[in-house]
Amino acid sequence: MPRNSTGHVSLNVVRNNDIIEVAIDDNGIGREASQQIKPNSNLAHQSKGVNLTKTRLELNNLLQQRQSQLEVIDKKDDKGLATGTTVIIKIKEELS
Repeated sequence: MPRNSTGHVSLNVVRNNDIIEVAIDDNGIGREASQQIKPNSNLAHQSKGVNLTKTRLELNNLLQQRQSQLEVIDKKDDKGLATGTTVIIKIKEELS
């Protein structure tokens, strides 16, 4: 959703033993504010990315017997105001 200032998105990929962790972080208006704005906007777009990613990870967990997971963190400042979102995907690497 639109911001009054410049947005920032960062991507960080780290391997910690047998876990690959992908973190996507932004400084947007937050998911709650975005949901409140959507009905009042003319945007017909419905985001499916997070749900599709969760479904793929769950399927991968079943088929490959992995322990992948997805976590969505709504960031807030000291006053409780939204400061963006962080999505963390953890994928257990297959050791052969």
